[in-house]
Amino acid sequence: MLLRSEAGVPAESILCTNSKGVIWKSENGAKGNFKNFEQKAAAAIGEPSGYDFTNLIEVIKHHKPDVLIGAVGRAPNCFNRQVVEAMLEVQKNKPGGGGRPIIFALSNPMTQAELTAADCYKFSDGQAIFGSGTRFPPVDFNGRTRIPGQVNNFFIFPGMSFGAYWCEAKKIPDKWFMVAAITVAQSLDDKDMEAESVLPHPSRIQQVSHNVAVKVALAAQRDGLAQRPLGDDITGVSTALKVRRWAPLRVPEGVKVMDICLGSLVTPRNIKDVVALLKKEVIKTLGYEASNTEGNLEYRRLLIRALHACTGQYPDQAQSVMFLLMDFLTESDQMTATEVVMFLRELIANYTEMRLPILQRLAECIADVSQSRVLRGCLWLFGEYCEDEALIENVIQGVLAAVRPLPLVLEDASKDKKDSSNSEKKQQEKKPPKITTKTVVLADGTYGTQNVYEGGEGEEEEAPEEKAKTESKKTAFRTLLLGGDFLLSAMVGVSMTKLCMKLKKLPIGVRNEVLLVIANLFKLVKQHACGGEKCDSAVRLSQCIRAFAVLGNSQLSDSQRAAAQLVQGDWTSNHGRDQLAKVLELAAQNSEWALGQEEEVQEKSVGPDECVMFRQLRERKGGIGPTGAMDDDEDFSAARGAFLAQAAADGALFAERLAKVQQMTGLADPVYVEAFLQVHSFDLMLELLVVNRTSETLQNVLIELSTQGDLKIVDRPSAVTLAAGQQMTLHASIKVASTETGIIFGYVTFEKKSAADKECSVLNELHVDILDYIERSWINELAFRTMWSEFEWENKVNINTSITEVGTFLEHIMRNTNMSIVGRSYKKGGDNKTQKKGKLTAEDVQDMLRDAVGIKKLIDTSSFVAVNLYAKSIFGEDALANISIEKLPDGKLTGSCRIRSRTQGIALSLGDRITIVQRGVQAFALMEETRMSIPAGVQKMTSRHQRFVPVGPEEIGTGSQENLEVPSCGARGT
Repeated sequence: MLLRSEAGVPAESILCTNSKGVIWKSENGAKGNFKNFEQKAAAAIGEPSGYDFTNLIEVIKHHKPDVLIGAVGRAPNCFNRQVVEAMLEVQKNKPGGGGRPIIFALSNPMTQAELTAADCYKFSDGQAIFGSGTRFPPVDFNGRTRIPGQVNNFFIFPGMSFGAYWCEAKKIPDKWFMVAAITVAQSLDDKDMEAESVLPHPSRIQQVSHNVAVKVALAAQRDGLAQRPLGDDITGVSTALKVRRWAPLRVPEGVKVMDICLGSLVTPRNIKDVVALLKKEVIKTLGYEASNTEGNLEYRRLLIRALHACTGQYPDQAQSVMFLLMDFLTESDQMTATEVVMFLRELIANYTEMRLPILQRLAECIADVSQSRVLRGCLWLFGEYCEDEALIENVIQGVLAAVRPLPLVLEDASKDKKDSSNSEKKQQEKKPPKITTKTVVLADGTYGTQNVYEGGEGEEEEAPEEKAKTESKKTAFRTLLLGGDFLLSAMVGVSMTKLCMKLKKLPIGVRNEVLLVIANLFKLVKQHACGGEKCDSAVRLSQCIRAFAVLGNSQLSDSQRAAAQLVQGDWTSNHGRDQLAKVLELAAQNSEWALGQEEEVQEKSVGPDECVMFRQLRERKGGIGPTGAMDDDEDFSAARGAFLAQAAADGALFAERLAKVQQMTGLADPVYVEAFLQVHSFDLMLELLVVNRTSETLQNVLIELSTQGDLKIVDRPSAVTLAAGQQMTLHASIKVASTETGIIFGYVTFEKKSAADKECSVLNELHVDILDYIERSWINELAFRTMWSEFEWENKVNINTSITEVGTFLEHIMRNTNMSIVGRSYKKGGDNKTQKKGKLTAEDVQDMLRDAVGIKKLIDTSSFVAVNLYAKSIFGEDALANISIEKLPDGKLTGSCRIRSRTQGIALSLGDRITIVQRGVQAFALMEETRMSIPAGVQKMTSRHQRFVPVGPEEIGTGSQENLEVPSCGARGT
């Protein structure tokens, strides 16, 4: 119908057939061979004559169609060789030789198709253009690969729905489908045309759907059906829709099976094959096509981490991949290069035979590394593990070559900018060359003219010295040092000092140049706006200079010489290697693949003569007691007190539930309301206890609720009638869309027989706790840094608390935000059945801090501690936090907590949670002091407000005992 109404195809050019042949009808529609109204609407006028219209081949020969479409669904392979040859013969006999026949076999599934792709190309000798309703595999015919097009609605409907939704179309007319079909046809590229596909390749469905959505939105605006304009032209609409489109991460299918295969499934028998496959995939990511694929970097990172995890325990296989991975040290992607450094660090620490070749290769490429963290890792390895004299000298020469020319001064950075700006000005100020005509004598003795071009201003050639300076290559190493990278400066000084202490025969000139570099770095740090003499890097570099002074037998005071010798003794010891061994051991335990391994199941041997107990077949006589339906082993556990433990667990659950009950109205109000909010995944169940506090019947008691935030009320409480003193429980269901602090508020209305109008009481606000949405989770440091650099939303909360101990404050924050330390695994499961899933207990937090040896040592000995925390919401949202705590001399804690997330809601809500939690300790202590200062009996709870207020002596004893009574429903009042 769209071909007739929109494309302008004449009705007589479209013929439809059924089991009786060509569908026809009389002019008045009374006669015909149609079977339903749809066939009647598409039927031809008048009964066909002059040929056998019940034979498909005769119909083709008579009407000479260009396109043959099959949508029978009940006659597979009905387009046989004779039908295809008839279509070819028709095209050959047309004027000019005709075109290529088009045959669509649209019936699903593949077994019901009217014609297969292979048969179509075979019968037509590759001349026919084929399309199918199901996806046929590619066909190799006559040396060419043809990809059959899948002609169905999967290219149309996603874009149609997306465009119509975002432009808020009032309706979707049929003509828009023709617009979408034309857009799909225009989306064919050269590869599709070469493969003779009538539709784009399915891998491009995202781009094709976007094109369809853009054209649909433009058609809606043109027809006046769009309630939300998205743009004035194609570019504007396309930009508006791209922002609203969810872009999935395209990573090859190997990612899905990586977590399954790695871990316990990797054994010495298959490690060689696994490593070979991973190497092959890594090499694939280096290709030109793969480099332009979305998600290629993420896939490469995962492969490198997988190689790291697999080869860590197999040194033979590690040797086969370490040089391949070292090529990624010069990558611009910091995460990939960092993962490689961590892998090399583990190999150097665990396998002595690999140290020399790895360190030699690192010394060769140190000048090409552009990432500060990677450079620091390489320098630390040089200073700690270089023992060979030739290697030490090569490393020192390589580092010196990377930081030259000397000296290093801050003016160099600004000078580079000035040089570039001056060169631009010179280019702009250039004058055109002057042309001078001179008379010259030619070789044959005759006279001639010659044009001489004289260069304009600014064309003078630079002096050789200046030209050599400008042509000298500025390495990334030097650029980072001049840019104010203090950590890298300190690492350069410490590593070079260690190497010079190890190599006693180092030439004096090289030693002096190393000392000059360290002195330059100290001056850079000291003069920098963010540095100073008390900067950590400056102190570290000054230690290096004193160590050099001791090596050169310079004049130092006794205290300075003792301090320098102490530093030398610490640097020449194996303390760093011992600490690295502990770090690697902890990293192996906390590996994401090691955490996925299940504990070995203990096999239980059962004798062949053991009887088998079938609970369903046991005889039950008399009453069923508490142990009547239990097996013998369960009887024994019950005798040991299992029921008492279960009773204690039930009591803990009741206590937890009672602690979450919130008072919504005052005790003196006619209607007393309590609320209990329970989280069920993406739903909130609100249980309301309504009590009639009056001595008369209340009719049409209705609780009206509203929400603020990303909450939506699904089921509202119904109106009820309460007798005097009666209580009733009502329920409401609320839908949650994202991790965001929400507020539930409202009022309760009721009617009295003695009053003509309705009465109303305002309810207290009920805040939805964000902690119910957040579950503890684990993440490694590399993934944390990746997300920290990618996430846009940040919320900074200053620390303001009455807690004076760093460890206590950190435990308090972790327990009340459900966040765990990055790089430290949490204990899954637990024996406490009352513990809510995903919730951190005080014991879990203490165990986590106890396992984090470095953080624990900082808490005990240092006045400054920085910790990275991580959690995940039930909606899959990541929450990152960096807590920096400093203990002042007066004992108070100061600092800040930076929270980052992909969405704004969780960043703001988690920041509010931390603010409330850290102030809650101080507020609670103040409230307790206030309550103790007020005489007993002089406190009352005001109506609709949960706060304590002192009252005067004249009000003591005037309150009604009935109104001050706590109802039997378990409300918490004064």
